[in-house]
Amino acid sequence: MDSTLDKKLLGFRQIAQEKLRNILYSIPLEKDLVIEPALIKPLEHVVGASWLRKNGIDKIYKFDPKNPPPKRKQFLYFLSANLLQFKSALDQISSFQSQTSSSLMVAEADRTGHGQYHVVMFPLVLASFEQLLEEEGLYGSVQLYSFQWDFIALDQGLLSLELPNVFGDVFVREDRSMLGSIAQSLRVFNMVAGRPNMVFTLGENSEKVFQMMQRIDAGKKVKSGAGKEVPDFSTMLI
Repeated sequence: MDSTLDKKLLGFRQIAQEKLRNILYSIPLEKDLVIEPALIKPLEHVVGASWLRKNGIDKIYKFDPKNPPPKRKQFLYFLSANLLQFKSALDQISSFQSQTSSSLMVAEADRTGHGQYHVVMFPLVLASFEQLLEEEGLYGSVQLYSFQWDFIALDQGLLSLELPNVFGDVFVREDRSMLGSIAQSLRVFNMVAGRPNMVFTLGENSEKVFQMMQRIDAGKKVKSGAGKEVPDFSTMLI
């Protein structure tokens, strides 16, 4: 593959870093990261431990529903968009809160402008997560964020969305909530590499992804002359 194109595709990493940096900067003071084990390897393709520490992360723990990390300061959970996983994290947070007086929690919220608990959902926050927060009595105490790294460069000319459980969700459980995130990432791909001249879809879900891409693009103003640019890829197969 052309070296210029390889450098261009590595821009996905910079985009992902900027999105993650914006989330971290929105949470003042140091925080400990509690990350789902399945997300560790993909995240290492985006940022390293030194990058995280430069951007406000102190200690890093693997998320274990049965073995919570020691409570020291603010927690930032990084989890895939799985309701059972999210429920396990909320159980830990409820346990932490029961060990902390309400006056201390209010004082911390007043000092930072945020609560002590933050959850980054990959690739997006679903409405069911907000509903579960209310049911658990944690709405307002836990801040939710969406984060998607779009494409990860696994090797030269090899990109992957690295969406955990997407096959089982879409094709086994027929849960299509992830399709919108895929459409968003493909749109970012078109912004980086140019819109291909032809797009082919294979199957009902692929067609839905393509339709979502079209709806996202609808109403977007195209810069003068942008349509005349030669794309890096002539064809896209979804």
